Amino acid sequence: MTTESGTKPPLPFSSRSFALGLAGGGAALLLLFAYLALNGAATIAARQEKLAAHTVIIERTGALFGPFQPAQRPPEEAAPVEEALKAPPAEPGEAGVARPETPMAAEAITLPRAPVDGLYEDTVDGRLPVTRKSDKLTPFAAYRRPFTPVPGKRIVSIVVMDLGISDTATKSAIANLAPDVSLVIDPYSTNPDFWSTEARNAGHEIWLKLPVESSLYPMDDTGPQTLMINALEKQNINKLNWVLSRTTGYAGVVTDEDPNYIKAANAARPVLNSLFARGLGFVDGDTTPEETPASIAAGLGAPYGHNDVWVDVPATTAHVAASLRQLEVLAEGNGQAVGFIHATPLSLEMLQRWISGLPDKNIVLAPLSAQAKITASP
Repeated sequence: MTTESGTKPPLPFSSRSFALGLAGGGAALLLLFAYLALNGAATIAARQEKLAAHTVIIERTGALFGPFQPAQRPPEEAAPVEEALKAPPAEPGEAGVARPETPMAAEAITLPRAPVDGLYEDTVDGRLPVTRKSDKLTPFAAYRRPFTPVPGKRIVSIVVMDLGISDTATKSAIANLAPDVSLVIDPYSTNPDFWSTEARNAGHEIWLKLPVESSLYPMDDTGPQTLMINALEKQNINKLNWVLSRTTGYAGVVTDEDPNYIKAANAARPVLNSLFARGLGFVDGDTTPEETPASIAAGLGAPYGHNDVWVDVPATTAHVAASLRQLEVLAEGNGQAVGFIHATPLSLEMLQRWISGLPDKNIVLAPLSAQAKITASP
């Protein structure tokens, strides 16, 4: 509509609509700022805690990667560590470098080169583990590190998570931790085959980390291959196969500390059935797991276990020291215990000192497979 002069009349102004628009935009901004304030810093901090902040190398004779010079821990950090652990001074080694005495295996164990013939199949999803048809040998049985219990000794299994993400932390864990410490390769590592081979050459039993939906998803996002509760079964199986194809020579898979996906029985059951059908072990990272994984494993006669203590969650000196002590108490009461820990400088340093004192505590280290029970269904 135009006026007689040919111009369009001004549009009517609605103060009510204008006020509603301002209110809506302001509310959206407030919600955004509130979300960032409550979750942004926490999410970033949680990710940063899992990354190495500085280099701490623990010396050991015959390191795989040549001589390392350990970084000096600042005095304000060194004192709490020393006070928490009360470790005795180390004796000089052959090369004149002070190193703690660790309860390593008296006799070197050579793990078989992976992949073992007949324990894999090449598929469109990549190379996947299978049970060998000729003699029913499983990848779990073939790739586990042999362990013989010592009469009268309690056993503790230490599982170091997220290897392959930080080269420095991974080299340190492989070369300097006792071979009976089990190592978990992160599937998102850029070179998982290399790290798997290096770890097994050093005598370490390896496992793969299985990324699954947590109760904090999507704020806690474990990457594009995360198994999701509401995803189609085929989608989750495809993601599982991607993870399993990343390397070879592992005894099974483990989950992180909040595997909410595994608690959803209908979603988790096909994945667990697939894992066990391939002859792999499964160890639940949840310290209070649901019964579904254990019951499925028992029905199939498959290896299953769960974590007892997240040693460095949260990653503070006091908590790590208390958690390591908790493992000792659990082992004394139950005869065995499992502890998961991350490959951070503080965690590896405190872990190594704790391991050096185990001979005086009637405790020996055992690979994780020694505690992944194979229980037949009743």
